[in-house]
Amino acid sequence: MAKVYPTPESSGQPSGAAIETQSPAVPPLTVLQFLSRLERGHVEQDTLEVANELRRRGHRSIVVAAPGALLPYFTARGSEHVAWAADKARWFAGPWVGRLRRLLIRERVAVLHARTPLPVTLAFRAWSGLDPQSRPRLVTSAYEFQPLRRRRRQLVRGEQIIAVSGAVKRYLLEQHPDLDAGMVRVIYHGADERIYPYGYRPDVHWLQKWYRQYPQLIDRHLISLPQPLVPGRGHDDF
Repeated sequence: MAKVYPTPESSGQPSGAAIETQSPAVPPLTVLQFLSRLERGHVEQDTLEVANELRRRGHRSIVVAAPGALLPYFTARGSEHVAWAADKARWFAGPWVGRLRRLLIRERVAVLHARTPLPVTLAFRAWSGLDPQSRPRLVTSAYEFQPLRRRRRQLVRGEQIIAVSGAVKRYLLEQHPDLDAGMVRVIYHGADERIYPYGYRPDVHWLQKWYRQYPQLIDRHLISLPQPLVPGRGHDDF
């Protein structure tokens, strides 16, 4: 079944409105998250949750990505969107690096968080050309067990690396023995209990509709997986 997201209107906020915020314990920060596009996926959902929490705590949230299905969910909570299709920079990265560098300076970004391979590469190139005394902190995220070759290698050059599980952290350290373990922090990739409550059982009407749609599943055992089984995300283990 398709993942169900709460609508932007469900919070009582029209698109583009800011949510009620708390006074931050530190001066408000500008945090820029950089990814390929705002479609429905685990990386995008992580980005959305961080963006919403930043806004709730009174900080400024900027998201750089190509538009996608989740864009209204970002703007509804007050995040600013910069519509860049980073995938187009695959073969002509130079101009994109310059654009990102100028954006970081103009918006006085305090934290640059790059999440997917190509944005990580562009972010690192833009960041490394800035003054070390004034440039933002660079954070990257590791989601899977892919060998870090070519552009993926920039992933481990962040000042702080987020691994979504202990297994991913161990994999990074095995692949890069010279990597400082203290730079890799595990922040578990979980699920929103409001969307996926533990022990949930669908009602009779939902099950009847399901079996009408998929009669071949009647009296069969069904295994539900949290994400597709693809290389780098549990395929070999399965």
